Parts: sequence; C-alpha cells; structure tokens
Amino acid sequence: MNLPSLVPPLEPSTHPRRSEHDLAAYKALLSLALFVPATLLVAGPFVGIDLAPAVLSILSLAAAFTSVRAGNVVRMARRVRAAYDGGAPVVAPPLRWRHVIVVPIYKETVRTISRTLERLASHAAAATNYVVLCAFEEHDPAHEDKSRRLGEAFGNEFLALISSVHAIQSHECPGKAANVNHAVRTFAAAQDPESYATTFVTVLDCDTLVDERYFPELERRVAAAADPHAAVFAAPALFESNRAEVPCFVRAMDDLWSLSAAANLFSLSGLGFPISNYSLSLRMLDEMDYWDVGADAVGEDFHTFVKAAATFGDRARLVPLAVPMNNEHVAGHDYRGSLLARYSQSLRHALGISSTAYLLRHLTRSAFSPRRWLLLLLCLESHLLPLLYFACGLYVVGCLATDQTAHFFRGIRTPWFLGLWCVSIATFAVAFGAYKQTQYYLRRRGFGRRTSLARSLARDAVDLGVQGTCALAYFLVPFGYRACQNLVFRRHRTYYGRIEERSRRY
Repeated sequence: MNLPSLVPPLEPSTHPRRSEHDLAAYKALLSLALFVPATLLVAGPFVGIDLAPAVLSILSLAAAFTSVRAGNVVRMARRVRAAYDGGAPVVAPPLRWRHVIVVPIYKETVRTISRTLERLASHAAAATNYVVLCAFEEHDPAHEDKSRRLGEAFGNEFLALISSVHAIQSHECPGKAANVNHAVRTFAAAQDPESYATTFVTVLDCDTLVDERYFPELERRVAAAADPHAAVFAAPALFESNRAEVPCFVRAMDDLWSLSAAANLFSLSGLGFPISNYSLSLRMLDEMDYWDVGADAVGEDFHTFVKAAATFGDRARLVPLAVPMNNEHVAGHDYRGSLLARYSQSLRHALGISSTAYLLRHLTRSAFSPRRWLLLLLCLESHLLPLLYFACGLYVVGCLATDQTAHFFRGIRTPWFLGLWCVSIATFAVAFGAYKQTQYYLRRRGFGRRTSLARSLARDAVDLGVQGTCALAYFLVPFGYRACQNLVFRRHRTYYGRIEERSRRY
C-alpha cells in the first residue's frame, strides 16, 4: 500500500505567495564590495600599491574569527561528551511534544531512505510521538513505488507515517525549500492551530541517522529557552555513514564543512546558521510564513535563521543541541562522479550569498539593531570574507615575487603579520583537534563504528594533505564564481534547478 495521506493535497493556487522582491542590486553590491578590494590586492604588488595595512587589518579580522570559532568548537566537544557519557542512551522521561519529522525525498534510493526510517523507528518514542512526513516530488518518476514500499515496511512503526507529493509551481525554485514548504503547509492546514505550540517540526536530509538522544535533548533545550517559539534548534552534522567509500577530497571537504558548521552553532551570541538538519515549532513556522520558495532562498537551512531574524528581530536565537547527526558523504557512481557531485553540492552552498543580500535588504529597511548587524557580519564571514583572506595571501605572494616584501612589510608590520599568521594557524589547530577528538569519540560511543584508530589516523593524514586543494576547489572557486554572477546581474531561473539536477546525476 502507498503511504497514507492524512490531508488532501492543497491546490497550488491556495498556497500563500510571498512577494519576491528582486535582490539583484543587493547581491551585486555585496559582490562589488568583494571584487574591488580583491582586485586591488591581487594587482597591488605589480603596480606598486602599498596595501600592507589593509592586509593586516583583514588578517586581524580573520584571526579574531578563528579564535572565537575555536572556542565554539571546544565548547561543542565538551557538551557532546557530557551528553554521551554513560555509553548506552540514558532512559529519558516520555516526550511531551509531538514531533513532525520531515524527510524530503527526490531521487534517493529506497535503501537510503529506509536506513533513516529504521533508525527513527528504533527510538522508544517513535510510536507515541513521531509523525514522519515523507515529502516526495511529483517529477521523481519512482515516487509512487517508493511510497508503496516505505508504507509496507514502516506503516506501523510511528504515530503516523504520511506523505505529500509536491509539484513545482511557476513561482517556486526546485529544491528542498519548496518541497518542505509544501509538505509542512499541507500538514498544518489539517491541524488545530492550538496544537501548533506543542508541535515541533524537524527537517532532516533523507540520509540522516538520528540518535535517540536527539529529541529528549531538544525538549530539554526547549524547556530552558526564554522564547522557544522564536528559536531554531540545530545539531552539528558529522559524515560517518559511508566514510570509507568516498575519495579523500570529498572526506576532507566535508570535514572542513562540518567543522565550520559546528563552530557557528555553539556561539555564545545565539546567532548562527543551521546546516541541513534542524528543529523549530510549528507555531514559529506559521508566524514566519513557513519557508521562502524563490530562487533567492535555495539555501533553505541557512535562509531559515536569516528569515527568523528578520521576522522576530532580536528575539531570534539559534540553540545548539549536543547530539550530532550522522550524515552520508555525497557519492557518485565512480571516483570522478563523486568529485563532481561534491562540486555541485558546493555550488548549491554558494547560493547562500542570496540570504546575505536578503538580510542586508532587511537591515536597510528596518530600525537599527546591533544584533542583526552582527548577524550580517556572520553571513559575510561565511560567504565573502574567506575570498578576501585568499586575496591577502595572493598579495603577499605577489610582494615576494616582485621583491617588495621588505618595502611594504617594514618595521612593526613584519612581526604583526607573523603574529597574526601564527595565531590563525594555532587557533585553527585547536579547533581541528577538538573536532577530530569529538569525531573519534562519537565514532565509537555514539555511532557504533569500530574503525581502528590506526586506520582512522592514516586516513585523516591523507585528508589533511589535500585540505588546501579542497578549500580552493570546493570553496573559493564556486563561491567566487557565484559572486561573479551576482556582480554582472546574471539571473537564470533555471540555473538553480540545473545545479540540483547535476548533483543527482553522478
């Protein structure tokens, strides 16, 4: 049998449409603010421009961010150990809230989806508190067969296992945001609005294995939150399920990405961005009009908190959960396919610059808020500032090539430069060490993987050697390419869909 649908699908025309303002000018402004200084830094040594003070200022910002992020990762490592001490999951009190778990499905295999549902079904509260919402796409030709097979295998494992089938509308961009938006709106339309405050929606990738500790930890943090209906709750994601099956370049980049995500989640400021998997109340979603579905909201996880900050102002908080998710590395049919699939995924990540423009537009039209301007700085640190750091490196290389190092980096500038370089390297090493320690710990105690320490260290040594290449190929190139597109006002409505399809092809 197919998965039951508790509510009839809404007609496309009844979905609320938000006014989609053109963000092209804001994106171009951000790109211009990047390319002007970057171009000067690259060309400076060859035309004799002394930009050493600017380089030192940018490197000071980089060192400050790296130091703060290192502290966040150490905090994450401590909290994860505290959550997992005792080995087997601690028997938790019954869950108080209903948990709607949204699993967006496009062209993933039944085997991949089944692993996710099997892990959820193994939780003690699955039959009493979990409503699993399988969000299918109409243009996936196998969605009816998947619905039937999943219904036969898991129909009796949860409080409810239901489906939605999403058809792309003219105002929507293909991707996770539009699919999840349709599924949750459709579900919410059949519920009593009074139940929204006791219903939490958790969005997962369909390859995510969720530890049983996650939902008790979520409810504990919800109970402790000053305003739980203006908070996004998120856990770091580690990539362990298929670690041995992907190229070292994919592993190394995903480790860097996971490290960066953990570093932003555990900030003392309560500002940051969920990555892939996160939870928030249905009441909060309703108040913020669910998810945006246009081309400028493709980075749905990142955009969710930015939209929450624009909707709820200084009340918005990102609350970290110390129960990491176990995700799969993106993998292709062969070695080359895996590399290309990871690059396509990086292109999708680079689309998040649109959320920075979205926030900038909001800030220019609303009352001054230091907290939201700090959030803008964090957006810039995620999407644009690393490109400036790279340009600073090219400036130093250019100075060496033109024998102008002694002229530009003279006097106090030399020890200042070396000091900042050492601080950045040392704090990154602290963050990377704390992350790896947590990864090894969870591999044994949380994820139940018995890979030998010697094999893990050998694999990580290889991954460490290719990190520079990964940062260049999977971050600087796609993010720079995206910034260049914004600069010249290239707006292809099908561009985003092509990236999504390309990532599935391999």
